[in-house]
Amino acid sequence: MFLHKPFFAALCLLCYGMLTACASTSPPMRAATPATLYPAQTIAVPADNGMLAQSLRTSLTQHGWSLMQYDPAALQGSRGYSGLAAQARYRLTLSSERIGDCRSGDASFLYNIALIENNGGDVLIGLTGANCRATAIQRFESALERKQLTRPANGG
Repeated sequence: MFLHKPFFAALCLLCYGMLTACASTSPPMRAATPATLYPAQTIAVPADNGMLAQSLRTSLTQHGWSLMQYDPAALQGSRGYSGLAAQARYRLTLSSERIGDCRSGDASFLYNIALIENNGGDVLIGLTGANCRATAIQRFESALERKQLTRPANGG
């Protein structure tokens, strides 16, 4: 079948426009790591820029976990835990308040930290305290080791 040049040009232009539109569309917001590909290796962490939250994220990353951020208030309001479970095996919850400085100069916090399994809602780690940041992180890392919560080597 022979196509006329004007029709063929219009068809090519239409296809080019569709491909350009798809290519220029921003992808959906994703975590820094492929959480949807490896949910068992992923921990959802609260979108919190506080000093203790940043230190917890750094610790988890150094221990090989992939992280994705979530909004705790939005999650609680929608009860979207099953959707979160499809993206991350665990979620970290944190409430903290800076209460001063330690003798070492490190910040001290009053805090509640929990690591929860998204699928069943089991609290695997629960820490409450008033400590220097470094001590709080050490307590968290010790709890991870005690509970043998290590990052799986594969996606399963």
